Amino acid sequence: MAGDAGETHRVLDELREMARRSYVPPSYFAQIHSQLGETDAAFEWVERAIQQRDPVIVFLKTFPGFDPLRSDPRFPVMLRQMNLA
Repeated sequence: MAGDAGETHRVLDELREMARRSYVPPSYFAQIHSQLGETDAAFEWVERAIQQRDPVIVFLKTFPGFDPLRSDPRFPVMLRQMNLA
């Protein structure tokens, strides 16, 4: 994703295709939308990850893929929801 939005969108399309056939953790979609600056979509996927108990989402507080979300007021709310505040 390193600064190549076109490549990032291609990966997102591949994940969508994979999700039609098998489980793809919602946190993967959340991270990609986060990196693309699509904050609302990222938070929708974070919420899904929390609801589905996606094991990757426990790293929400520290994983760099979620860095773009940290300044949003919804971020601490999500952390509290997961008892990670």
